[in-house]
Amino acid sequence: MITEEQLQDALTTTFLANLVFLQEYDNELFQRIDGLSKKIQKEEYKERYRLEFNKDEGDFDIYDINHDIFLYDKKPRQKNIKTLSEINFDTKGSFSILEPFYFADNNKIEVNDNNTIFEINGRKLIDDINEFKSILKDNLSTYIEQKVKNIDKFMFIGTLLGRHIPLIISKIKAKNFFICEDNLEIFRLSLFVVDYSILARDGNTVVFSIMEEKFIFNIKCSTFLSNDYHQNYIIKYYTTNYNVKSYFDDIMDSLISEKSIIFNHYMMLDNVAKLALSRIKNYNILSRNLAKDINLLIKNKPVLYIGAGPSLSDNIKWISDNKEKFIIVSIGAACKKLISENIIPDIIVTLDPQYEILRKAHFDDGVIDKIKDKIIFSSMNTDERILNKFNQGSLFLYEVIFSIDFKERTEKGYSVGEIGATLFLNLGVENLYLIGLDLALNQDTGHTHVSGYNDSTTHNLEKIISSMDKNFFTLRGDVIKVKGNFKESVYTTRLFNTSLNAFSQNCEMLKKKEQTIYNLSKSGAYINSTLPLDIEDFNTNNFEVLDKILLAKGLKENFYKISNKFDQSSYTDLNKEKEYLLGVKEFIEDDLIMIIDSFESFSKRYLIIEKALLSPDIKTTFTTMIFAFYFRSVIPYLYYHFNNRKIKNENKKIEKINKVMNNQLVKLIDRYITYINYVLKD
Repeated sequence: MITEEQLQDALTTTFLANLVFLQEYDNELFQRIDGLSKKIQKEEYKERYRLEFNKDEGDFDIYDINHDIFLYDKKPRQKNIKTLSEINFDTKGSFSILEPFYFADNNKIEVNDNNTIFEINGRKLIDDINEFKSILKDNLSTYIEQKVKNIDKFMFIGTLLGRHIPLIISKIKAKNFFICEDNLEIFRLSLFVVDYSILARDGNTVVFSIMEEKFIFNIKCSTFLSNDYHQNYIIKYYTTNYNVKSYFDDIMDSLISEKSIIFNHYMMLDNVAKLALSRIKNYNILSRNLAKDINLLIKNKPVLYIGAGPSLSDNIKWISDNKEKFIIVSIGAACKKLISENIIPDIIVTLDPQYEILRKAHFDDGVIDKIKDKIIFSSMNTDERILNKFNQGSLFLYEVIFSIDFKERTEKGYSVGEIGATLFLNLGVENLYLIGLDLALNQDTGHTHVSGYNDSTTHNLEKIISSMDKNFFTLRGDVIKVKGNFKESVYTTRLFNTSLNAFSQNCEMLKKKEQTIYNLSKSGAYINSTLPLDIEDFNTNNFEVLDKILLAKGLKENFYKISNKFDQSSYTDLNKEKEYLLGVKEFIEDDLIMIIDSFESFSKRYLIIEKALLSPDIKTTFTTMIFAFYFRSVIPYLYYHFNNRKIKNENKKIEKINKVMNNQLVKLIDRYITYINYVLKD
């Protein structure tokens, strides 16, 4: 029988071994654990939890000192055994990047007939998937409760003491793990009783997120998802159900970036690459790199950046009273509201590529008449018919997602609100004031936008379903709670939350010491690295009145100076990219005559092609992004099918699947080369 001294020695040995592992594998986490341990030793930290050994069970429990309860209910061994029995080779208790349309019958796929750019590109993606469906045919009805051969990705949502972790690992034998726990003290206790190094053996990977801010959690979750992304069709998880509810919303937010129906390879090819390549000769394209070397007039002037959130209506009088003291920057969706109050923006920022939305809700003839001489910042993928409405001498394009000249910093995000604000951050604005950039709903009505906005929708705030109770989620339909700018929490949509996460990350990474971002929204979401500022406490009496005519002239001159076009070396690189793609195409076409008769041989061949397109040994513009989106749309779906235990005629199917994928890749290459040729033809 083990003595108490031997038990204590074993616990200490395990703890120290874990510290050695974490010091090498995740030093930042090691530092926090070590810091907590030192505070406990010095009695600078009062422990809330205590490790207890249950002799009857022969296992460990956690005693909550404050509440006088045992977190395992004095049955740790029973609960761990029960946990193990619930984890099987199926899709129960899992996340997936695959959406319902992947499993619908061809004639049951529902796509709205609005002919928006997103709808059109969504249909193209569905057509691609249907080519594979016509061959596979089996197991298409649902994702739920499918039996699978392998599980390669696993998430432990909450750890408690983690005694179940090695049991599950031994049973499932996954290769990529994600460990999250919202309490550092609890995780520290688990280090005494679990050897975490087993998660990183034999080439496996593990990502830890222990008691971290949301935006850091999202970064780490994205890192986990990027590891062996083709396995994201099934991400099995186990949750302790102790203080983990918020994790489900955060995980789903991270999964959004992997979704394919809204932004896929067709969107990248036809609405980013095509338009960008067609415009480099004819438009002024802002360069953030050049902005670093020029003392821009905009840097030391207060910039009021106005979004179209619900709070705009509440603050419209204050904006009107102070409009001469700020450089007024408005997103397109807020223009109508501002103009109706005789507030004419100095700069307008637009992003949306969809013509009808911009024409009706943002830039109708009345709005255009008022802003025709104002400075316009428009994304590279804005519809040409909208660009033609603006004064070309005041129009400047900015790049999103990826830069055309290989080295530019581009704006990252999901909507014009955070992308435009990030643009001004990159231009060096020292004092940026946000108003109406709520990234949240009207907390009373559920409206998404300022009153009077044509494209606003309304959500029922009384019928909110927890993410823990959902198998699939929607970007625009789901309502969740996030930290408020002034309130403890506010309601928002999952789509708004993706923008919130993106902007928070942008602010954390890009904001310099001399820059301050003030968030004036009372009912909006909190944005990392911004300072909440109550508009009632904001005294602008000492702000100078700006000469808007002189200011506009100076700003235009500045923006012309930081506008650039392709130089000769860029054209040379683009030609090299074309020749490289022709070589990859030839390689793929040779592959068409090869016999691929097993999923293993398909995977090996696919990885060679993937490496050629995603890791080329030359500079490229959009090649990597286009084909990354393609593979992320197609490969997890194929892995899902061929990992199913009930799949029939695998060898015959895989040969046909290989030919379909090769043909799709060749078509994409040909299409992209035609866009490159447009630039090179002169």
